[in-house]
Amino acid sequence: MPMLPEYIPLALAEKILFTGNAVRVGKHPNAREDDRLTEDEINGVLSELSAVLSARELSAAHLDGVVDSLRSKIASRLYRLVVKEANLENRLWNLKDFFFLGKGELFQCFLDETVTFFALPRGKNAERDTQLHFHRAATRLGCEDAEFFSKV
Repeated sequence: MPMLPEYIPLALAEKILFTGNAVRVGKHPNAREDDRLTEDEINGVLSELSAVLSARELSAAHLDGVVDSLRSKIASRLYRLVVKEANLENRLWNLKDFFFLGKGELFQCFLDETVTFFALPRGKNAERDTQLHFHRAATRLGCEDAEFFSKV
């Protein structure tokens, strides 16, 4: 980071960057109220930050503590949002099962569906046709109901 002051360690700068980006996510217009920091939390962090910045000498350790405090609050909200509410664990299992050959029959069925298709020269609709064959293979196996197939 070329504009980073020499008395701010790189690890601290990365924490500040992560925290700032996470706060911006919480401020997005589509964010729910319980995903945002409360006024009390914001005021608490601002008063701690104000104390650090008004000291005679900037203490990187004290600044690190303030950033860690804010970062842990934000990280717990992001964890709840991504892991719990977006059901990340289930989505990762589905990805593993279908796309990393945990259920290799999907790709076997897809290859069986497309043997003659791939032997032909590519047309201008090749991507759409490939997607159609992929959905057809998923339908034959009964896994088209998996939530990620609507996005493929």
